[in-house]
Amino acid sequence: MSPSPAASIPPLDSVRHARDDFRLIISFEESQHFGTTTLQHVKDGVFLVDNIVEQRLSDLFAGLQHYASVTNAIIDDMEEYMPWIWAPIDTIIRRSRQYADAFDKIVTAYTKLARLFVPLCVFNKDSPGNLGLVETLAAYYVNILMFHQHIYMFVWQRDHDFNPPTPWEMTEGQLEDILEDMQTHIS
Repeated sequence: MSPSPAASIPPLDSVRHARDDFRLIISFEESQHFGTTTLQHVKDGVFLVDNIVEQRLSDLFAGLQHYASVTNAIIDDMEEYMPWIWAPIDTIIRRSRQYADAFDKIVTAYTKLARLFVPLCVFNKDSPGNLGLVETLAAYYVNILMFHQHIYMFVWQRDHDFNPPTPWEMTEGQLEDILEDMQTHIS
């Protein structure tokens, strides 16, 4: 049995060849600091990315908090349902991190969702619980869960090698429909 081509080349040449092949794929701007990057730099970078994601999602978290406060005050017995509007975010973000192509799109989708909480800021826990407001808050809840479901299924299909996975464009269209529906409830 003959050795593989890589085994017949001295190790340093194999390493150099692999690096040079990779250089053909990645841009110079992205790779120019690779030579001086340590594992600690990478660990620090991951922490920084998490902070950036946290910053990008901070408006969503603030919106969800305000929504929960108003909804719990206006609609009786909502406390037990509230975790469902934020708990899936943690799961989805953790699971989607492994799919670089999808991760940023998912975070961007959640930032779009966050914008729809801004109009709700005019309400507070002392707002009168009229039927229109109660219906709006309930519609928001349903739409938030549908939003999570579409994103979760998008990520799940990648986790389970679903063939073919739903393209992001289809998921994005579904999310846009949900966002439009939410917009109609506050217009």
